[in-house]
Amino acid sequence: MEPALATHFLICAAGDFAIKFGAFRQHREIILLLRNLTTTRDDFMETLPARDTRLDFAKGLVKTFVLYAHLHPFDITLTATSGLILKGLAFGIKQFYWQGILIVVPTFLLVGFYITYDKLEQYGTPYLWRRIWRLIQVTVFWVVLQFAAYYALVAYLGKPYRFDFQADALHLFLQGGPNLPLVQGSVFYYFIVLIMLTFPAYLFYATRNIKWFAPVVGGAIFIVTLIYLEARNLQGKGLPYWHIEQFFAYVPLAYFLRSRTKEQRRKLVVPFTALYLVFSVQDVIIRQNGGNPNVYSRVSLIFGSAAFVSWLLSKETIRTPGWLMFFSVYSLGLFAVHKFWQALLIIMITPLGLSSYIQPLNLETITIAVLTTVLSVVTVYYMGKTKLRFTVM
Repeated sequence: MEPALATHFLICAAGDFAIKFGAFRQHREIILLLRNLTTTRDDFMETLPARDTRLDFAKGLVKTFVLYAHLHPFDITLTATSGLILKGLAFGIKQFYWQGILIVVPTFLLVGFYITYDKLEQYGTPYLWRRIWRLIQVTVFWVVLQFAAYYALVAYLGKPYRFDFQADALHLFLQGGPNLPLVQGSVFYYFIVLIMLTFPAYLFYATRNIKWFAPVVGGAIFIVTLIYLEARNLQGKGLPYWHIEQFFAYVPLAYFLRSRTKEQRRKLVVPFTALYLVFSVQDVIIRQNGGNPNVYSRVSLIFGSAAFVSWLLSKETIRTPGWLMFFSVYSLGLFAVHKFWQALLIIMITPLGLSSYIQPLNLETITIAVLTTVLSVVTVYYMGKTKLRFTVM
């Protein structure tokens, strides 16, 4: 199929889905019903409603930012003749990406562990094994597809294989499969992180009646992680995005936020935000001086995500638009599938030569971003109607 014809076909398919997409609004009635379900309470933690609009807002927004982070629709191309205003705008977009957009994974972790603690309170230890088993199933499904996509892309593009199974087995496991040509890093490292950190999260639940455990052990994990990451950042040696040790702090941090009242969380927003801004300035200075604090191994993101989640959970409820609710409900599938579509669309759209239009923006990246988003939405919507729904919801 020629690239132009294939693109036309994809646009038509997206239009057909847009008509059917209105059916998702019917799901809101179910969601409203779930919110009214009664829940149990205990003497040390509040219990969430079955569907918490605050967390749906966070998950939907985070998924939007994930798509932006991977698709880069509004990057500005600078030339030797670019003016000062354009250079300033490009710099601002770059810093927004590094200090704002990349807060997504830390926020996703905090929200995920927050929900995990709630589920453990409701269902106890059996929930631990149900969650681990489901995470393993989801991981195996998507990582197998990651390998299949890798070999298909390598066969089509003619690029050499980039790993040796025996030498890189541990790396491939922790990274969630091989990097894909054209779109690079595997996103499935996140599932590995969740599986491995669910066990220490359970430990905090299991020791909840030991009053000193969370403050002492959790505080030690949090502080040591901060010191370790800060020491590396000051040397300009950030960790690769898939290294699990940079995420240790989010387990006790989620427990801490989970055990606070709404008023206590509200009071934490200002200090967390102040620390986020201070360490963000440090990140910018390090990058401007040639250092590499890297993606997630930055103290700024810990405090930034803590500020956002504290603000969110200090509210009783929050209005969540329908599209954001959809992104929340299908966040797993959107997270998993979008890079497959992105790689395919790069192959089909790049020959059209769209990159030379609407400069200093890039029509090619904007087109790929829009179509990737639409096709990912279509994919997860219809997968959610099959026996594979557990892989997308």
